[in-house]
Amino acid sequence: GHSNALSGGGQCMSANSSVALLTHPMQGRGLVATKRIRDGDVAFLAQPLAAVLSPGLWATHCSACFREASETCSGCGLVTFCSPGCASSCFRHTAECKGLPVLAQQLQAAGTDVWCGGEGLTDALLAAVLLRAKHLAANSAARDATALSLP
Repeated sequence: GHSNALSGGGQCMSANSSVALLTHPMQGRGLVATKRIRDGDVAFLAQPLAAVLSPGLWATHCSACFREASETCSGCGLVTFCSPGCASSCFRHTAECKGLPVLAQQLQAAGTDVWCGGEGLTDALLAAVLLRAKHLAANSAARDATALSLP
């Protein structure tokens, strides 16, 4: 079926014609199938608010697009990229590159309750991505307000 746009918390989502966004007074907002969805059909697509690669996949998958990869970052030596283009476009990693080895080491030293097999690092990176996005949005709004108030 064809795609239609759905509104979800400021994010753009799309769904095929087999899915509708409904609001139930008791259960809240949700997607429901309007007709049979076959195995393999894409019913719904959405941009994630934040996404980071689990540290267990750093050696085998691109930190930018999550595809299989083999080019190790020359800065931190921890993550890989599938191409020089992905490496140069991954602004998130540029901000994390120098501190990543230190953060990983400190989380491991804090013990298994904090490290959790690398998931503690995933949580820290997700928090950093979300805080960075919030900071950028706030700065953008402040710039827009300043631009509007100029004579």
